[in-house]
Amino acid sequence: MARWLKVLLGLLALGVSGLGLGQQVRIIVVTHGQASDPFWSVVKNGVDQAAKELGVRVEYRAPQTFDMVRMAQLIDAAVAAKPDGLVVSIPDANALGRSIQAAVRAGIPVISINSGADVFKRLGVLMHVGQEEYIAGKGAGERMRALGVKTAVCVNHEVGNVGLDQRCKGFADGLGGKVEILAVKADFTEARNAIANFLQRNPQVEGVLTLGPVGAEPAFRRCSRRGGWVRFASLPLTSPPRCSRPWPTSRWTLPWTSSSTCKGTCPSSS
Repeated sequence: MARWLKVLLGLLALGVSGLGLGQQVRIIVVTHGQASDPFWSVVKNGVDQAAKELGVRVEYRAPQTFDMVRMAQLIDAAVAAKPDGLVVSIPDANALGRSIQAAVRAGIPVISINSGADVFKRLGVLMHVGQEEYIAGKGAGERMRALGVKTAVCVNHEVGNVGLDQRCKGFADGLGGKVEILAVKADFTEARNAIANFLQRNPQVEGVLTLGPVGAEPAFRRCSRRGGWVRFASLPLTSPPRCSRPWPTSRWTLPWTSSSTCKGTCPSSS
């Protein structure tokens, strides 16, 4: 994570011109990720580390919850501050597009990360760092179909994030079976309870796809206590769920997803 963030900030720093001698490059990063989400904690740590290694000044900003109005305000404030570069995530181009285009018109180099692969070019963003969401979801669905799954659930912890909607759509198309969308809040306890209630009401479900650590660990802990076998995958996962016994790391090295079966507390072999 820190490696590609270093490259990203380095590209922005190289693209800056007109700075006075000895003047430090200043970059603002605005994402939609809540502080409670372990995925975005890793991103912020990577930003901080890259800034330190490159000797540039970076300010990381994000709304307290998944809030597109607030995120647009943060981008507007960043543009007004006239940084040398701007990094943004684009979970909703309709809500954020005007603010991002204002940065482009102001002559601020803009790079997008995570969400926005399908819209960054038309907004004038220089480049995007992230996966194609639909393709990633479809790959997960195809893998589950190969494992014999016919009925599954896609756990969405950020309703309104177009990228997550695309992952679930790709997952359903790749699986070719019945896929339900379960909306949960970005809170571990509430997500665990929602997933537990859903699986209890739908014992026919054979597969679970989560879209980040906020959904992954609660889902894993729930399916590990459920009778029978359930296929489990997550897009993305910063680290395997914590288990009472060591988790076979090789299970989590697939290029597009992390997939395994779970029964009891944790799998005991690879």
